[in-house]
Amino acid sequence: MAKELKLGFKDASGLLAIKEDDLGNKIVKVAKDEADYWKMSINSKVDKTYPTPEDTPAGDKRVKEYLNFTFGSTKSLATGKEFSVSSEAWSAIFVSYCVKKAFQELYGEVSDEKLFKELLPVSPHPRHMYYAHEAYKKKEKGLRGYYWAFANQAILKLGDIIVRGRAGKHYNYSYLKKNNTGESHADIVVELDADTVKVIGGNVSLPGEKRGTTVFEKTYPLKEGKLDLSKGRASGVFTVLSLMPEQRAIASSGETHSITLTMPPQDYELDRMLLQLRLVMYGEPLSDVNYTLMADKNYSGTTDAEGNLEQVLPAETYQASLALEDWGTLSLELGDLNPSFKLQGVQERLANLGYACGVLEGQMNPETLQAIKRFQEEHELEVDGIVGPKTQAKLEELYGS
Repeated sequence: MAKELKLGFKDASGLLAIKEDDLGNKIVKVAKDEADYWKMSINSKVDKTYPTPEDTPAGDKRVKEYLNFTFGSTKSLATGKEFSVSSEAWSAIFVSYCVKKAFQELYGEVSDEKLFKELLPVSPHPRHMYYAHEAYKKKEKGLRGYYWAFANQAILKLGDIIVRGRAGKHYNYSYLKKNNTGESHADIVVELDADTVKVIGGNVSLPGEKRGTTVFEKTYPLKEGKLDLSKGRASGVFTVLSLMPEQRAIASSGETHSITLTMPPQDYELDRMLLQLRLVMYGEPLSDVNYTLMADKNYSGTTDAEGNLEQVLPAETYQASLALEDWGTLSLELGDLNPSFKLQGVQERLANLGYACGVLEGQMNPETLQAIKRFQEEHELEVDGIVGPKTQAKLEELYGS
């Protein structure tokens, strides 16, 4: 029977679980709460004196609260003067706020501001193109961070950020490689269905208005889980900042490592079990790495050319630590997986392979549907979101039945 592994996030205070789907869902909640707040408490205050929501005292105050929470000041990061909604765009400030607020609500106060700014591409400048460029560099160089920038063919997930040109400007992924400035706008993915994606952004216009003034939602068309760039405003999209599909682990060295653990079927012999792991870093196996597996006692060895390691353990082993030379130490939790013919078993395998499925409770949800499609696409299967015989066989081939 297969065993499940979960990676953790380590900081000075100990072990803290970091999950892509948790952070994405929390970002969605923050964005939706803000959209509701503007709708109920700010948009209605428009009058002759204050012709747009952002012009109202409540709107101006709320934007400055975003700025102060995220960057520690209500002064413009561009001019050094008091920020003014009437003269500066604030859509990037809104996105930055949502991400940092979500992180704080999940994991507490940010104790290391420098580390936080390295992990998230939203600082030190609230410009969409700046953090899109930074996210691109993280992806290309394999640097730590919660977002990587992909060309716009990415299959979307909740909490992703869609970046498009603004004011008639059109950019492409190649431009992003070399530039960190440009007139652009970004929105947060908050809902997904078969044909559309709903997003929420700041400094956007209400229906029928031309000037961007509030926090509001809009939709983009989808085709097989990807943006349909032939329609409407989606034609201006040039990149997607995607929450990294791998789970993260920050080891005692302070370095961040993205590792996917793939576990073939386990063979039992009396009261012992054979634990088989394959360690993969950014799609490449961690080969010839010395390790110490700490369970009932310490076991030492070296991964093979494919990143595999095998170790016989007591059958009732549920927790262990894996120290990888030059990579730090990972905390492991072992638990039985549901069978692969059940939806929850499919969700568990997908999640452990790096495809976030939201809550793993055996119920189909938008995250699971997108995870299945991403898995199918990456393994050259028919992308229909259905776990048919070929998709199940590929899951079992990679992870075990």
